[in-house]
Amino acid sequence: MKIFKVLIIIILFASLPYSAYPVVISVIDSGLEVNNSFIKDRVWRNYSEIADNEIDDDLNGYIDDLFGWNFVRDNNMVFDERFRGFFNQDHERFINLQTKVANDTTTAEEIAWLKQKSKDRKFITEVMAYGNYIHGTHVAGIVVNKSAANQIEALKIIETSVRQGPTTREEFLNSPESKDLRVSYQMGLERGLQGLALVKYMLYRFVNQQMAQMARVIHYVDVTHAVVANASFGTEYSAASKMVLMLYKIFLQETPSASDLKFATGYFFDQVLTRGQEIFGKASRTLFVFAAGNDSSDNDIYPASPTNLRLDNTIAVAALDSNTTYGSDRLAKFSNFGKSNVDVVAPGVSVVSSIPENKLLAVSGTSQAAPFVSNIAGEVLNLNPLLSPQQVKQIIIGTVDVRLSLRGLVASSGVVNKDRAMLAAKYSKNYPLKQAILMAKEDLKSMPPIRTARRLSQQLDFVLPLVSEFSIMNI
Repeated sequence: MKIFKVLIIIILFASLPYSAYPVVISVIDSGLEVNNSFIKDRVWRNYSEIADNEIDDDLNGYIDDLFGWNFVRDNNMVFDERFRGFFNQDHERFINLQTKVANDTTTAEEIAWLKQKSKDRKFITEVMAYGNYIHGTHVAGIVVNKSAANQIEALKIIETSVRQGPTTREEFLNSPESKDLRVSYQMGLERGLQGLALVKYMLYRFVNQQMAQMARVIHYVDVTHAVVANASFGTEYSAASKMVLMLYKIFLQETPSASDLKFATGYFFDQVLTRGQEIFGKASRTLFVFAAGNDSSDNDIYPASPTNLRLDNTIAVAALDSNTTYGSDRLAKFSNFGKSNVDVVAPGVSVVSSIPENKLLAVSGTSQAAPFVSNIAGEVLNLNPLLSPQQVKQIIIGTVDVRLSLRGLVASSGVVNKDRAMLAAKYSKNYPLKQAILMAKEDLKSMPPIRTARRLSQQLDFVLPLVSEFSIMNI
């Protein structure tokens, strides 16, 4: 009788429409306000866990992980409540005015205010912290916007802090963040290393320590069966180069030659990407969507992590300079690109989404472009859950609106088209994938490009950088 009942349940569940299946999308970011009114109905809930009983009910190694996990503090608090009410209108205004700048609607007084505030180091530190505070919730809002069944799993890997970083060598060496580096430095000296060899050794140990933590994150994504993971975080070439320079100046007390700085920075990325290939590749059932970076640089020449991972289950996204979903043919000025290492372009300027305390805010960055693609991936899987990550990637890349102006900048030469991708997903249930994509392209023609005049944003730039995957970058 029990077997009969189980079979009936399975049959009934299998007969439900595809939209009844929740598509779980991990948002690996700075935390998520799970009770936010704009997204609370779309937050993933681990029903294998009993709330607040301090027992690992599902035996996955994480106690009371109801909505995900905080890998910074190793607990189930996926949102930093300490900062609720801390930030004021000036912090929000500073970011909000970036949207007005991009849209050429700022007044002379507003421009003057922005320039004045930009000189205030304490205020800018707080703005960066505010950016971390809102980042994950903003990204999550884009992931679930106008989606059929996307659910958000919150994985916090970025700490929010308003503490200003050390300004002197002594302050840094006495800071808790430098402990592991001090140990690595001493171990390197004991091995007789010096100069470039010593810096390489310190970088090797640093990368291995940090990537061991990332391995835990990706393992969690895998065991919770998230089919898509949004990764709007990373380390751009300029940040890595500054870190290497810092190691030279603080520990070796010297300035490296240009060739040594370049070599050490390249070594850092070799290590990070080699480990990343192994770690992200293990979660083969998940499509990872990466933000390309906000350095205005070519990722083919100046690598970034993790976006430069080239796996079948990864896709890298640049930002489109337009509020229009389809049509614009111009890359955002801040966006990274790369014919070999960036796949597609998606909206990334003045994107309105949810932020903590039940507000909406327009924010720009490849961090906003990536969840647009995660949203599409979720919709594609909602229509055909049998598709593999590789097939979802094929659909997204194969259904772009090709633009002449994007040739040589991204692999697909195009802007993602959500409607066409969803159409291809529907066809893929009855036709081979290549045929389904061709049918979708035939049935839904490309939108014409929209050419826009140069904006004031060319004169004043402030885009929140990608939240860093490495803790030292936040010092």
